[in-house]
Order: sequence, then C-alpha cells, then structure tokens
Amino acid sequence: MKAGLKNLSLRILTLSAGLVFFLLSLVYPIKLWPANPRFTIKENNRQKVVRKYRGFEVKTGIVNDEIQYSLNRENSVEFTINEKCELESIKIKVGEKEYGYRRVERVVEDGRLEKNDLFAYICYQPEVLDGGGVSSEEVEFKFYRGKISPLITPDYPLFDTLRLGADRLGLKTPQRTMAVLNGFGNASHEFFCYLEGAEEVTTEADECALSFDEVLEIHYLDRNSTALMDLGDKYARRLDYERAEKAYLKGLSLPGENDYRRLVDFYLASGQTAKARKYLQSRLKQSSMNFELQLLLARVYLQEKNFESAITEASSSLKLNAERGQYESYAILGRALFGKQNFVEGIKAFRQAAILAEKECQDNRELFNKFFNQEQEVYDCRLVRIPFEQAIIYGLIVLEEYEQAERGAGALIKTTPNDPYNYGWLAFIRAARGQFTQATEQAEQCLVLFKRRGLGASIGQGEVYPQIISVQKGTPADRAGLKKGDRIVAVNGKDLRLFREQEKPDQALSRLVRQAGEKVKLIVHPLGASDLKTVELSPEEFLGEQAGPVLKLKELIGKSRYKVEESAFRVLLDEFYNLR
Repeated sequence: MKAGLKNLSLRILTLSAGLVFFLLSLVYPIKLWPANPRFTIKENNRQKVVRKYRGFEVKTGIVNDEIQYSLNRENSVEFTINEKCELESIKIKVGEKEYGYRRVERVVEDGRLEKNDLFAYICYQPEVLDGGGVSSEEVEFKFYRGKISPLITPDYPLFDTLRLGADRLGLKTPQRTMAVLNGFGNASHEFFCYLEGAEEVTTEADECALSFDEVLEIHYLDRNSTALMDLGDKYARRLDYERAEKAYLKGLSLPGENDYRRLVDFYLASGQTAKARKYLQSRLKQSSMNFELQLLLARVYLQEKNFESAITEASSSLKLNAERGQYESYAILGRALFGKQNFVEGIKAFRQAAILAEKECQDNRELFNKFFNQEQEVYDCRLVRIPFEQAIIYGLIVLEEYEQAERGAGALIKTTPNDPYNYGWLAFIRAARGQFTQATEQAEQCLVLFKRRGLGASIGQGEVYPQIISVQKGTPADRAGLKKGDRIVAVNGKDLRLFREQEKPDQALSRLVRQAGEKVKLIVHPLGASDLKTVELSPEEFLGEQAGPVLKLKELIGKSRYKVEESAFRVLLDEFYNLR
C-alpha cells in the first residue's frame, strides 16, 4: 500500500513538473533541439546576412560537340537564403505560371561529383504558387527536383563551364545556379542566379558553407567511410594534400574500415613515403597478420630503396597464403631482389608473379561471368604477364643469358607488336651480342613507336576537366607557359566535359589533339586563377623521356667497333628497366 502511494506521488510530481515546464516554454520559448543538428551554424564564426538571389534561364544545346548557349529572360527564379542559412521563398516563373517547393534539404559535400560537389540545396515537393490550370502529376514530373549550387568560386567543379557560357553570352559569371530536373533526371530548366551588387566571381568563403572539418565530422558521426574516402580522392586530384590526408585518415579511423591502399597510393604519389611507412607500421602493431598491410609496407620500402626490408615484408605477406594479391608480393620481391643484385632469385619471383597474375585475371573473369550471368568483354589475360616478363628479360640480359632473353622478347613482340619496350629490349640484346646492325634496326623501330604527336604535357583525369600533371621541357606546352595543375577546358571549341560518358576527358583531349591540324586552340583555366585564357599551340612529333636510354644506346653502338663499353651499356640498361 505504501509502495503504491509512493509511486502515485512520483507520477503526480512528474506530471506537475512537466506541466510547469510546458507553461514556461510558452512564455520563454526554449529550443531543446536544433531543427537539424548536422547543420548548426557557429554564430561566432559566421556573419548573419539575408541574401536574395534572382536569375534567368540559360539554355544549352550541343551542336557538333560544341555547346550552344541562349538566354530566355521570360523564365526566371528568385529565392532567399536567410540568416540561418535556410533556403526560402523560392519562386520559379515559367511562362505564365509560378512554381515553388514545399521542402528543402541542405547537402553535405561527399566527393561525388554528380551530387554534393555541385549542389548546396535540394528542393522537393513542387507546387504551383498561383494555382489553377496544371495538374499535380504534371507539376511533380516537370519540377521533380530543384537543385541550387553553393557559392560559385574558381574551385567549383563546373566553374569553367559557367565562365565559358557567361563569356559567350556577354554575362557575368553567376554567383549561384539552379537546375530544375524532371522525373527522368534531365535538366528541364537551368538558371544563372545573381546577388545584386556582388562581384562577378568571389574568392570569399561562403558564410553558409560548412567548413571542411565540419564536413568530416558529419560523415564521421554518420559512420560514412565511403564519403570520407571519396573526399580524400577528390582533394588528392585537386593537389590539396593536407585535406586529402585528413579525409583519408578520418575515414580509416572508423571501425571496420580497412581501405589502406587509397591512403598509401596517395602518400606514394605525393612523395610522402615516410608518412606511409609510419602509418603502416602503427597499423601492423595492431594487426600483425594482415596481408594487405604487409604488402603495402613492402611497396613503401621498395620505393625508398630499402630492399632488405622490402624482401622481409613481401616474404612475410606470402606466408599468410592470401587468396588474392600474391602476385603483387612476388613482383615486389622480384624488384627488391634485383635491387640487391640477386638476379637468379629475382627472375624466379617474377615468373611466379606472371603465373599468379594471369590466374587471378582468369578467376576474376569467371567470377564476373557467373555473377552477372553474361560474358565479360573479351580480354586476353596473357597481357597482365607482360610487365613481369619484360623484367625477366632485363634480368637475363644482366646474367648474359642472351638466347633466353631473345626468345622472351620475340614472344612478347608476337603478343604486343606495338609495344616499343619489346623492341628496346631486343636492341639491348643484339647490342650485347655484338650484332650492331640488327641492334640499330631494333632501336629505330623502338623509337618510331615511342614517337608521339602532341603537346608535351602529361595529363591526368581531374574532376571534370583534364588536369596537367607535368610539362616536358622544350615542348609546345612548355613554350606556351602551361603549368602543373592547369585545367584544359576545351580543344578547338569542343568542351571536354561533353565526352565524359563516352571516354575519359584526358583521353578525349589526346584524341582531339591528334586529330587536329597544324594548330590547336586550347581554353585553359590556370591553377589558382579566376579567368580562363586561350592559347594556340602547334602539336609536334617528339620522343618522350622514356626513349632516352634507347637514343643513347644508338649513340653507344655508333662509337663501338667490336663490343659495346660494358659500364656505359649497363647504365643504359638499368635506366631502361627503371623507366618501365
């Protein structure tokens, strides 16, 4: 009885407290939870400003692989971003009707170009604002989604496209854009949006944009390792190594995430081998029997030319008997053994790598066919053996096993007759045997295949547009002042973004340059600039740096009467091997 009275008293007390709290909240409103805690704005760091945007429709069409732009000022849009960074008061005027959206969602950057790199707000639930005459189904289809970009700066992935379009129309570059997508996902309306009184292009931070660290924390709290690793890839492509590293490490700090290869590839590509080594060593202390970690550490040691440690780690990884990837361990073992001048054992390792690489290729093809119940595109798995078999030829030449080396080179020429390296190896073999006429012929064939018509710049894929990775001295690209990090926007008026679905933009660039006449006109976005520039170049035929050892071999043969000078020959042979 006493216990019951006690429980009743507690309930009355709880209800009374709740009622008091409710009444107080009516007088003094208390916000217990933010509307969306993921997007809480730090007021002490951000300026509170209401910004109103207005825009008009810009239509784009494609004629002969060129974008054609036109204005339609009759169709317009306006919206406001309030002091809380919320999108409101959206009005889209199309014809005689006005449309809007009932729900808006802010978007978090996640490194995927097709989504978060392009938009800051997504609008849902379209409606007719002035009523009458249009069915709800038609509105839902035609105005299925509205997407509004972040503040546009030179870092925005489609900045080059927008700047190009604005220039051709005689407009300022928009501060934001809005795309209206229909039910098929196609853009039915696109608007250039302007803030009255704003400059054409801003380099100021968007006061409503989440900071990079905030984005990382959001994805971390959501346990979204995919987004974090994709962000690492995105900033690595931008050559922003600090942010790339932070994103990769944040992703790998999540429980269960073990995609170490992307971080290590980034470290090695950016020349940060010490960081890669320290990271892998710390991980191996926690997971000493991890095949992937040992394999990657062996790669790092190999790049550092610490051959003894590379051999130790590669051998340890092989003892774990992993089902896949063993060919990589054998390949690292082979290169490290060659580095230690142990060519007999190195050749054995490369032979094993070739066998396992071909087997893994065949297994992957069978798995694909079984899983998708269809035949994979025909691919000759023998081709994966070629790098290892070329390494074996190098080892055989060093060991003066010229007959075996020549048979190997001849077999490779039958498999890949247009690979210049195969003829280069044959040139070295014939020169070592004193067959100078044949050696010169093979060297000339190698150089013919190495010759390329182009601009002299190494190109990477980039985010949207191809990006220059390096420029060879004395080439058209070098004389035109092109630099690492510059983006190539268009070739002879053809916007390279248009080729993304058919081929990679860097491949499209190479093809268009090869197909061009004596002059090539490029639209370039220099790294860090807010303006595009046009440069005109004359493609030339020239030899890449990898042809250097073969050119020098021809010179060495010309100076020789009976036998090539051994030390000079060995230097060139080693150079040719290391270039591959």
